[in-house]
Amino acid sequence: MGYQTGTANDVSDLLEKLSIFASTLGWTVDKFVSGTSPELYLHNADGYWSFGVTRPSSSYKYALFILGNTGFDNALAWTAQPGSSYTNHGSTSSWFANYRGAGTTELVRGAGPFISYDFFGTAQYLHVIVQITAASFRHFGIGTLNREGNYTGGQYTYGTAYNPFGNSGVDSNPDYNTYPFCDRTVYGDNFSSAVRADALGDSGSSPYWFLFGATLAGIGAIGLGGSVLYNSGTYSRRHPDTMAVATSQSQLGAVIAPVPNAIMVIGADGLWRRLGIVPDIAVCRMMGITSRGQLELNGETWMIVPPIKYMADGRIVGENSHVLGYAYRITP
Repeated sequence: MGYQTGTANDVSDLLEKLSIFASTLGWTVDKFVSGTSPELYLHNADGYWSFGVTRPSSSYKYALFILGNTGFDNALAWTAQPGSSYTNHGSTSSWFANYRGAGTTELVRGAGPFISYDFFGTAQYLHVIVQITAASFRHFGIGTLNREGNYTGGQYTYGTAYNPFGNSGVDSNPDYNTYPFCDRTVYGDNFSSAVRADALGDSGSSPYWFLFGATLAGIGAIGLGGSVLYNSGTYSRRHPDTMAVATSQSQLGAVIAPVPNAIMVIGADGLWRRLGIVPDIAVCRMMGITSRGQLELNGETWMIVPPIKYMADGRIVGENSHVLGYAYRITP
């Protein structure tokens, strides 16, 4: 089965259950370390990934971070694996200077038990939703895009960081939060999603990981993660499919048409390139839709979940992701 739901006591229990789930889908678990700061290393036919707990600096929250790699070395730390996105990415003095991986907050350092988890997976990807309170969620995952074009890469990591810098008065504004495949973030840039596309970055190197949240030539990537959010800034309008998300739900709220999450990067030459589609995750408005509700769309079952917390008004301070919804296809 490509779907599993249940409960988890803490992040260590969650990752152990994820490793077992991955094994049933043909993934190889290279290493699992349980405890208050668990680690997980695993791979499939396309790539390698590692999970661990840290924080970019004392100014940030601790989080569960995910890194993309090109191999596994048992003698090396989860942050130092071959070809890691921890180091093989572009940065500036003010963007991604303390990048630690695709980070998800509120899952570590005593968090739990969790109300529920949802695992979605195939041999190509592992996608996870964790329900941390009655109305609050976090998403993270790994996999390889349904690639478009001729390039080396397509592997991705993503997470969800709510207010990782601990600012006051934070609402759904993506400047202060990091959404999966976000098109815009400022205070959460060191928690951003990543996608591999070799030789397109500022150094033309391999491997090379683009980071989401800033449209910097040779460094930045965008998806639909900031669409329809309150005050989502100019960056969200750079994605050509943003308007499709804004009109993805009828005015009556009963009909939705989730938009495939196309990933784009801006190369060192300043040109945008479309790398492909995130498999089985689409983006939509979810006004009035119950969180974790399942809908039948074109004969397929999809689960609709807010990335952080559904709020009809995106300006309300606190955990808030407005009416942004992520639609996950439940595979048989």
